[in-house]
Amino acid sequence: MAHALANVPEPIRTTRPFAAVLRSVLKAEGLPTDDPEVRKTTQRCLQALRIAVNDEFGVLEQFLAFLPKALRPGGRVPSSASIPARIAV
Repeated sequence: MAHALANVPEPIRTTRPFAAVLRSVLKAEGLPTDDPEVRKTTQRCLQALRIAVNDEFGVLEQFLAFLPKALRPGGRVPSSASIPARIAV
């Protein structure tokens, strides 16, 4: 997948062409692109790239460092995302 993404003829600016490249790699490998597990893998690739590009873990660490100063004693912060919740615990 990385090789295919590195060799696209023009920059990928949205998720649609990114997903198209991933689908083409999956098809070339003989994997069914409509299989739920294959779709989950593609979604995880997109998520990992987004997290890296946006430095989401770095931003989360900065936020968590600031948070104790911003909360009242006993204050809590709800979280619905599993990855940030694991980091925050």
